[in-house]
Amino acid sequence: MAYEVKMPKFGETMTEGTIFTWFVEEGDSVESGDPLFEVETDKASLEVEAEQTGVLAKILIKENETAPIGDVVALIAEEGEDIESLDFGAESSKEAAEEESTTKVEKTAEKIEKVIRAEGEKIKASPAAKRLAKEKNIELNKVQAGDGREAIIEADVRDYINTNLPSATPTAEKKAAAQGIDLSKLEGTGAGGRIQSSDLDSYTVEKTETDQEIPFTGLRKVISKRMSQSFQEVPQVTTTVKADMKEIKDLREKIKELSEEHISYTDILLLIASRMLKKYPKINSHISQDKMIVKSSINIGIAVDVPGGLVVPVIKNVGRKSLEEIAKERKILVKKAREGKLNNDDLSGGTFTITNLGGFETEIFTPIVNQPEAAILGVGQISDEVVPVDGEVTIRPMLWLSMAYDHRAVDGAPAAEFLQKIKNALENPVSLLLS
Repeated sequence: MAYEVKMPKFGETMTEGTIFTWFVEEGDSVESGDPLFEVETDKASLEVEAEQTGVLAKILIKENETAPIGDVVALIAEEGEDIESLDFGAESSKEAAEEESTTKVEKTAEKIEKVIRAEGEKIKASPAAKRLAKEKNIELNKVQAGDGREAIIEADVRDYINTNLPSATPTAEKKAAAQGIDLSKLEGTGAGGRIQSSDLDSYTVEKTETDQEIPFTGLRKVISKRMSQSFQEVPQVTTTVKADMKEIKDLREKIKELSEEHISYTDILLLIASRMLKKYPKINSHISQDKMIVKSSINIGIAVDVPGGLVVPVIKNVGRKSLEEIAKERKILVKKAREGKLNNDDLSGGTFTITNLGGFETEIFTPIVNQPEAAILGVGQISDEVVPVDGEVTIRPMLWLSMAYDHRAVDGAPAAEFLQKIKNALENPVSLLLS
């Protein structure tokens, strides 16, 4: 019986999704767990996997089309199963004829056909082999048929890919094939050197001396939409404060001696922010049209720079975790983010966000509120400065903190007080034991 592939719901604010890329075509065999398509949500671009083994019998929502959550986007059926009697939307006789023609071609996928080499020599290959070679931008005259066969089959093309081509995301592979780019000429910026979609964009820009139009797609399109929406809808105000980090630096050195876990300044700020959010619950809220929803859990997102944009994985229930637990979870999420392995749960449920640009020698900046949250904390670089301490001039490690907040939910005085409490905790970390 045909299985309905529906538009999933990724996160509580998602109402619809746009299919960016289909990784398989109608008639292709799929196994449970295989990636089917990439969907753009209100938070990120995520891959949707098949939950059933079978044949992708029908694609109902094509690339760059949008569907509400729960709508059927495709059908997975058993080999040879008739889906004509099923009612999944009207289609023209032309579309029906094209589907029937495609099905007939796929059923004869192993029929051997002749193709012509560029130099005039003839070579035999199955339609499945030709299709895969076309998708991967591979010249068939470079592929050797195995097991003494005269004809190239799909397995031969896959062997060639595994041996000769660098690892790339499905989106990057599709873009490379469409633009005729040889992936072996690129250096990937993803985990293990994997080629990302953004690597294709950079490569194209480098190789041209003329102006180039690059459409916002995938993660960049999601970021563009969310940032524009936040900037237009949120009456955002930013408050800044400078903190003396000497005590925290000394404390961190002591922690290194006692803990096997590497503790970063971000981990310490996550701990402090979670404690302060308990005292200022309105800052730990979501804004929904004409109301504010104060969240019972403190789930803090950490902005992570990845190829092609920015993602914000979320550490859940930070207020109930120890410093070591926070550090372990942060490292896992950052690793998953840079390897492109974040799932929906990793990206959902945030109530507050921390973004750290200190590694780029930035001291002060204005972060943009991550809707529907009420506030975001920007962390700058720790820099040595000459400051007066107890009537004497000395050098201290100083840190700028910038908090942007939604003025509909948070007034200036409590926002400034919240930031001041974080500053005080950094300068006198012993006070955390009393809170």
